Parts: sequence; structure tokens; C-alpha cells
Amino acid sequence: MSTLRLGVAGRPQASSMEREELILFLLRRFPGLSDDELSRLSGLAPVRRVARICRDLANRRLLERRTGPNGKIANYVLDAEPCAVR
Repeated sequence: MSTLRLGVAGRPQASSMEREELILFLLRRFPGLSDDELSRLSGLAPVRRVARICRDLANRRLLERRTGPNGKIANYVLDAEPCAVR
């Protein structure tokens, strides 16, 4: 039986694998999101946490980070099929 970890204000806290899966899911659906956008859409805060997760995923060759048209770093899943919208 797993235990529910509580974070700030008693909210459930996601595991690192769940956070990575959430980031990858969002980027499959919306390629090129910045860390700020990922933070807003995922509810993960602070933004530096999202940046760290993205850097870790990039180091494992699951994600590519490159400068986007607005000058911010954009994130792209490598070898990903687009996520179908339901």
C-alpha cells in the first residue's frame, strides 16, 4: 500500500516520475513550451523546479531544449508522436 505524501497546504505531492510524465505529456501535446508555460499548465512551482526537470530529461536524451522565437528556451520531446486531442 502506498502512502500519500502531502506538500504545501496539505495538497498531495507528486513523485519525481509523475512530474516528469506530466511534463512529457504536456510537451507531446504542446511542443515548444517554455519552462514558464510548463509551470503554469502543470501547476508545478517554482519555475526553477520545472527547469531542473527539463534539464534532467534533456540529459537523458528524452527532451531537447533550444532557444525559441521569443528568446526563451523552448522544450521539445525527442522522437515523440503527437498526443491525440480527445
